[in-house]
Amino acid sequence: MPYELHRSAIITGTLNCFCLACDRFLENREEALCHIKTSSHCESLSAVPYLEKFKDQYFRKFNAGYYCELCNKLMASAVQLKLHEAEDHHKQKKGTNLLKSMDGGVVAFNNIIIKERAWHGLMDKVCYICEIEFENEDLHKSDTSHALSLIQGTVKFGANDDIYRQINNSTVQCLTCNILLDSSSMNKHSDDGEHINLYKMCKIEEYKELKDEKDINEDFSQTTNLSNNTDSKDNKKQNSSCNKERGTSLITHREVTLQCSNIDINYETEVAFCRKCRVHIKFDYNDIVNHIEEHSNLKRSTSPVALYPANVSGTKYCTKPKQNEINVENINSAPKNNCVNQEINNERNSIEVRDFAKDNDITYNLNGGKAFCQTCKVEMPFSLKSMKEHVRGLPHNRNLKAKKAKVKNSQSKQVVTKYIRSLAVVKSPFANGYMINETVLISQSSFLLFQHKKGDTYIECLLCENIVSQDTLNTHVKTCSVPSGKKLQVILTDELEFIREIRPESFHCGHCNVIISGWSEMESHLQGRDHDRLKFNSRLCHGVLCGMLPLHALLLLEDE
Repeated sequence: MPYELHRSAIITGTLNCFCLACDRFLENREEALCHIKTSSHCESLSAVPYLEKFKDQYFRKFNAGYYCELCNKLMASAVQLKLHEAEDHHKQKKGTNLLKSMDGGVVAFNNIIIKERAWHGLMDKVCYICEIEFENEDLHKSDTSHALSLIQGTVKFGANDDIYRQINNSTVQCLTCNILLDSSSMNKHSDDGEHINLYKMCKIEEYKELKDEKDINEDFSQTTNLSNNTDSKDNKKQNSSCNKERGTSLITHREVTLQCSNIDINYETEVAFCRKCRVHIKFDYNDIVNHIEEHSNLKRSTSPVALYPANVSGTKYCTKPKQNEINVENINSAPKNNCVNQEINNERNSIEVRDFAKDNDITYNLNGGKAFCQTCKVEMPFSLKSMKEHVRGLPHNRNLKAKKAKVKNSQSKQVVTKYIRSLAVVKSPFANGYMINETVLISQSSFLLFQHKKGDTYIECLLCENIVSQDTLNTHVKTCSVPSGKKLQVILTDELEFIREIRPESFHCGHCNVIISGWSEMESHLQGRDHDRLKFNSRLCHGVLCGMLPLHALLLLEDE
C-alpha cells in the first residue's frame, strides 16, 4: 500500500499523510486511499508529469518541492536530485518498488524479464539459494525451506540497473545471466560484453521481437510451401536454400537468447543441443523455438547419473544412446561435417581429455558426447574446453572445497569420552580451568561451553544457545553441558589444540572459547594472531604448572 500512495504524490509519515498534488493534509492512510481515487486528485496529478531530465527516476516537482516517489522523500532543490539519484538507497528502492510477478518469471524496472528459474536460483539440478542439489524442480520450488530462503534472500540493484541476489558474504547471483559470481567481480561482470548482450535480450521489447520473428517465419514458410506446388524442382531447391539461410541467420541473431533457454549451438556440425532435455534438435530456428516452448511439458524419467558410467583409465565405454537421441554424425552427411566429427572424436579419445576428466572426477559417455561432474552433479558437453570452463567456475570450486572439508573431517574425529585420557582441575593464582591429557590447558567456561554476557550477570550456553543466570548455572551444567558435551566429536588436528564440533560445520576453539562456522574458516582462525596469543599464554601456564618453566616465565604472558 505505501508505494501505491507514493506514486500518487502522497507523502506519508508515521500516521498522517499529505497530498502534494492537491496541497491537502490527510489524517491517515485510509483517508489517503480514498482521496487518490477522486477525479479532482487524478486531474491534479496528471498536470504534474515526471521531470524530463530524471524521467526514469520518478521525480516530480510540486509547490512544496521536488518529490521522489520511490523513496518517499521531499527535496528543496534540483541540485539535491542529482545527489539523491546516485545514492544506493534510491537505487535499491527503485529496483524493489518496480518488481512485479508475471507468468514465467518476474519483471524488473517495467521492462526487464527475469526468468522463473533464475528468480528461484535454479541452474541444472542445483539451487543457488538453498545451496543444495535437487531431483525434482517443481517439488523443490514448492518446498517450505526453499520458499522461506527465497523470501528472506536479498535482491540488490547496481549500476546500469544490474540485478543480482546476495547468496552469502562472498557470492552473488546475476539474475539476468543466472550465474554465480564472486562479490568482488560483480562490477567487472557488469561491463562484460556477454552480460550486456544477455541483459539486452531480457528486455521485453526484445522478447516481443523474437515472437514477431517466429510469426513472420511461419508465414514465410507457408508462402514458400504454396509456391512450391507450382514451382519447378530448381525453384524448390532455391527456396529450400533460402529457407535454410534465413533459419541460420535467425539462429545467429538470436544465439544469446537461445543459450539462455539451455540451447547450445554448434555451427561447424550444424547441431542444436538442449542441455535441459539432453537431446539434439534439428538445426532449424522454428524447430528450436518450438522445442523451447515445450520445455514445461517435458518430464525426465531417467537419472542423469545413469547415463555417465564411472570411467577407468584405458577402458573404452560404449553406452548405448537413447532412442530419441540423434547421432551427431547422422544429422548431416556432408564430407566437411564428417571431418569435423572425426576431429571431435579424436579429441574425445585423446589421453589429455581422459586424464583431465579422471583427475577432476568427471565421468563421460563417448557415444552420447556428454560428460558428468560427480562433484557438482551437473552435465556438460564432453570436450576439454567445456570441462576446463566448468572446473574453473565458482560453483565447482565451492562444491569441491565443501567435499574436501567433509572428507577431511570425517576421517579425523573422535568422541570426547574416548579422546580425553586424563582430566585435571587446575586452580592457581595465574590459571583456572582444566588440563586435558596433560598437554592442553583451557578455561573452565571454555571446557563447559558457556560465555559470559553483559559482564558476569548473564551466561550463554553455547550448546543449547540459551541464556542462564549465575543462580541456575550449576543446574544447567549438570543437565546440559556435561551430558551433551560427552557426545561431541573432537577434531584430531593437533594435540595442542582442543576443537569440538558443536553442530554440523560449526566448531568450537578451546583456547579462544569461540564458535567458528565452516572448517576452512576454522583453519584460518588457527593461523590468526589472537589464537596464537591465547595458545601461547596457555602453553606458558602449562609449562609453569608442570615444572618445566620457572615461575618468572609468567612475565612473558601477553595481555588479552
